[in-house]
Amino acid sequence: MAKHLQHHSDPYSLSFLTSKESWELLEKKVFRGESCPPDLLEAGPQVALHCKGLPLVVVLIAGIIAEMEKEASLWLKVANDLSSFSLGE
Repeated sequence: MAKHLQHHSDPYSLSFLTSKESWELLEKKVFRGESCPPDLLEAGPQVALHCKGLPLVVVLIAGIIAEMEKEASLWLKVANDLSSFSLGE
């Protein structure tokens, strides 16, 4: 089996998600196909924006906020907390 593995391969470059793509991924993961409630339409994209286009961060944060109360103030706190981290900068 080990004989068939490549010893060297070029890395595959992935691009960052746009803010819109980050929000779409976050919304999909948090609401599992349902639409976002209107009262979170401002806070949700703010959370996504602070994930800095990193898909893994979006998915991890989505897992956390999916278990939280669906309150804008809590989501804005998450966005604020994320902004204090240096992600990809």
